[in-house]
Amino acid sequence: RFEEALLSASGTLVTLFNPETLVLGGGIVSANPYLVEMVTEQIQAYALPEAAKRVTVVQTRLKDAPLEGAKYLEELL
Repeated sequence: RFEEALLSASGTLVTLFNPETLVLGGGIVSANPYLVEMVTEQIQAYALPEAAKRVTVVQTRLKDAPLEGAKYLEELL
């Protein structure tokens, strides 16, 4: 199930990198904004407690994030 995979991946990222903010994006998240709230509410079950308390989950404001990322990567290379 997609939601379970998203929660598992989000929990792993939060545990490994301990970010202040987890940004979710892409077509699936844009079409289903409830996913941001779901991850926010359930991240503590999938990440280490200290990391889960610290992170804020948000939806990206960039509409063409993959294109922007590819453009930035090209500039770096």
